Amino acid sequence: MKTLQCIYDLAISPCSYDFFAFLLSAETHRIRNQYDNIELVFIPGPKNGFRKDNLRTDLQNKQFFLNVIIPGIDLMPSIKCFHKLNDRSSFLFIKFPNEHLFPRGYSLESPRNDYIMHGIVTARIRDEDPVFFTPPQYAIDSAKKILKNICGDKKPVILTVRELERENNSKMRSIIQDVWQDVINELENSNYKLIVIRDTEAAFNLSPLFSNITELQVASFHLHLRYAIHTSSHISFFKNNGPFFPAFYSDANVVMFNNFDESHTALTERWMNTNFGINFGSQYPMAAKNSIVIWGEETKDVILKHIFEIKFDKVNKTQKWPFENNNDIVLSAQTSINYTLRNMTSGVHLEDLKFFSKIKKYMKDGNINPLNIKQTLLNLEIQKQLPLNTVTNLVELDKISNTKVF
Repeated sequence: MKTLQCIYDLAISPCSYDFFAFLLSAETHRIRNQYDNIELVFIPGPKNGFRKDNLRTDLQNKQFFLNVIIPGIDLMPSIKCFHKLNDRSSFLFIKFPNEHLFPRGYSLESPRNDYIMHGIVTARIRDEDPVFFTPPQYAIDSAKKILKNICGDKKPVILTVRELERENNSKMRSIIQDVWQDVINELENSNYKLIVIRDTEAAFNLSPLFSNITELQVASFHLHLRYAIHTSSHISFFKNNGPFFPAFYSDANVVMFNNFDESHTALTERWMNTNFGINFGSQYPMAAKNSIVIWGEETKDVILKHIFEIKFDKVNKTQKWPFENNNDIVLSAQTSINYTLRNMTSGVHLEDLKFFSKIKKYMKDGNINPLNIKQTLLNLEIQKQLPLNTVTNLVELDKISNTKVF
């Protein structure tokens, strides 16, 4: 059995839903390089085991780690085990071959993260198949019973609500309650039933968001059930929030309303351009066609159209969204080139050659401006941005693998 050792270093990686982007990138790396499974290692950070940031208090970090990150491991079936180290130096006693580490080039002296979608964008450029989070079977069985008890013969429609004020100055991550009340009114005599999943902190709020609408408290606290509810429902709606990510990259039918917010770095147009390789109006990288981004605020008509009219089938769940336009290809190429160059600072892999082979195709097709790949890499060697002999090693690997990049 060939095992990929994946390092989530909490000194440089957040205790947040970004962890699931890391898992997605790790899984694409595993499949691409033909590993059988994943061994996951958590390395503690300097602030009581976590990164120095102001996202959460120490108590909130611990709760999130135990209630979201640890159970979230089970959403990726290829992970065979995990370790949570008590201190950073313990990593020195774990004998992991460098060539089997993810992120590539990771070391305690020079730690690397991989939670910002760059690996996913690069997988899109390589034209790889989408990968999915999958809830455990016990949770799926329980979710189906719960939904049957609530909905009877009606089809479940799930609305996940973000109620946290942090990083939401523009309110673009909050639902428009009047719109959803209109949707509720329209669904009253239909074959569909709306169910609300609230923020964990608000799950036991005595004041419901809507009258006579079920708020599924267990899903706010039980991660496996939360995502089993999504995969067992007709459709799930989100605004841009943390919990959307594992549902969006699963076989659930998902609609996420999104927009730019220039008041928060990770929601700006520049952030989406440089880290997701997308523009306004684009679909997310490596998402299957059952997961849809709708840009702009939600409206009653758009919501009802996706409930009543959009047909989701098994084909949608296996086919990923194509590039929306040529600008998306250009943005994604730039993001993935930077990501590949970073990886190559610790040595060259066959996946690098296969990446450059795809880049050559985009050049040939006129999608991106032509450049001499070999000369560009040699220049980076001269500038000491790549190790000496990087190109020599690539050319040798190119001959052995018959990739025909050079």
